[in-house]
Amino acid sequence: PELRSLVASFPLREKFWAHLVLALYRTGRQADALAAYREVHQLLNDELGIEPGPALRRLEIAILNQESALDPAPQSQLRALPPHESEQITPAAGTRPLLSSMLGVGGSPLLDRQDEMRALSGMWRGSVDERRRCVLISGEPGIGKTRLVSHLAELAYKDGACVLFGRCDEAWSGPYQPFVESLGQYLMQLSADEVQRVLGTDEAAVRTILPGLGTGHDGSLVAHFDSEGERYLLFESVIGVLARLSATAPLLLLIDDLHWCDRPTQAMLRHVVRSPRLARITVVATYRDTDVDRRSEEH
Repeated sequence: PELRSLVASFPLREKFWAHLVLALYRTGRQADALAAYREVHQLLNDELGIEPGPALRRLEIAILNQESALDPAPQSQLRALPPHESEQITPAAGTRPLLSSMLGVGGSPLLDRQDEMRALSGMWRGSVDERRRCVLISGEPGIGKTRLVSHLAELAYKDGACVLFGRCDEAWSGPYQPFVESLGQYLMQLSADEVQRVLGTDEAAVRTILPGLGTGHDGSLVAHFDSEGERYLLFESVIGVLARLSATAPLLLLIDDLHWCDRPTQAMLRHVVRSPRLARITVVATYRDTDVDRRSEEH
């Protein structure tokens, strides 16, 4: 029953389906296990136009062949996860922040961008490992770039992901706008204890760009870093927080209107994308290709 509830809440999480299929098989319900596999196969095909991943496909074949590797382990071999491991993989119930209201999710169906959405969703479904990914979406103003990423945000959120959203604005008064907005909105929805857990040892540095965290301030005034060393420590702290968030669920960072970003934001984004630290982070950014040349001349 718990696995049924999980696949109903997170229908695109293949790992939950795999656990359900295996549990049904191990309790002598081979036909039900294969029916559950067909259910997720149809769901993925209808929603995303893709096949189940290799792990699920191998599981189906193993069940059809009744492989002994699927048999339950002897009771003496079973063990509970140590507290620190379970804390890493199980987020606290009811504490997952909502999607940013700036995304405008829940709009009309995406009928005119099915090919693009299929490519994005396929990329997202392959991004739950420890590799970093970065996708840039270009186009003219008003062509639907933000609506496209909002649909991707909904898909990833329903899949159990941690979704952050920030934008770049020509009128912004300080650096790092998309990171200030996305992290600020996310952390403002958490309790003080949860904020401290997420920030960890990076709290002091991150709070320098989020001065309003916990005080009701809008966070529009951020600290400026004069030396390369100070900036590097800040960038490392930001990637540390993002990596910590991605330890419990794959992280999707959406940045809108990247063509307005300033040099400090470019540098921080470059550091996040290139950092060697293991983290399940996917960055998707939109920009107007008509404005790139002018901004390049300015910067």
